[in-house]
Amino acid sequence: VNAVLQNPLSPMLNRALGARYPPGSTFKPVTLLAGLEAGTIHLNDSAVCTGALQIGNRSFRCHSKAGHGKMEAMAAMEQSCDVWFYQEGMQTGVDAISKVANELGLGSPTGIDFGSERQGLVPTPEWKQANRQERWWNGDTAQLSIGQSFLLATPLQMANLAATLGNGGTRWRPYIVKRITEAHGAVVEEKQPQVAARLSAQPGNIEIVRQSMRGVVAHGTGRLAAVSGLSVAGKTGTAEFQTTAGRINRVWFIGFAPYEQPTVAVAVVIEDGESGSHTAAPVAQQIFAGIFQKNAEVTGAGNVYAD
Repeated sequence: VNAVLQNPLSPMLNRALGARYPPGSTFKPVTLLAGLEAGTIHLNDSAVCTGALQIGNRSFRCHSKAGHGKMEAMAAMEQSCDVWFYQEGMQTGVDAISKVANELGLGSPTGIDFGSERQGLVPTPEWKQANRQERWWNGDTAQLSIGQSFLLATPLQMANLAATLGNGGTRWRPYIVKRITEAHGAVVEEKQPQVAARLSAQPGNIEIVRQSMRGVVAHGTGRLAAVSGLSVAGKTGTAEFQTTAGRINRVWFIGFAPYEQPTVAVAVVIEDGESGSHTAAPVAQQIFAGIFQKNAEVTGAGNVYAD
């Protein structure tokens, strides 16, 4: 028993509820929605990505070392261009981004009826001053815009975020137990779905974010999550994590399907993987294919950008 409890890999930890990770680029739909709502992001906004952006005395790099070239909003989401999101995120500002993140349930427990749940963290200038005794810099906003900085989320929170965007803006409280019955069949208790919150964002802006997530899987970094005969929407993510043995990647895929009328939302996080594109997206593909009883084989995926 002690060997299990003292195992540094924490096999008894329910990671869906009790582990917190930086969500990486799976957070970019939040930044996009915040900018659309604030009026600081427009679909034709462009940025030239040369592989890095200089902010103050520091260079903030893109996952594409060679750069993406000139990008507009939809292409920036599909190819997960960090430089585009650095620029647009700083224009939008930490307050607008954290507002949308909080509405989507980040930084708060989901209220699920199962086990002990951690609330995650949506950082703000006030939080940083109180906890780090430091001011908030433009670089903090840039990092937050791509799902890093001090941001932390549980896999369940990110699945719920995907579901909320997928259904057009209603955040439901997740639950495990649907019905409790006595031995002879009498119903003791039956759970009814509960609305936890509704996004204040305009439906048209939510739909733009949904379309961008559809593009990610149709012809972007999430192509390895595509399923024949099923319209999957989603976002990949790769967040670097420092361990005593060196840097590893926490890799993600979040998504929903079918795009037109979603009934399933997923979040895949792998603690040490190559990238969200290559490691997490194929796992999501298998999940979607299994649930919808579709063919998981995808032909013509071509080169997949790694993020």
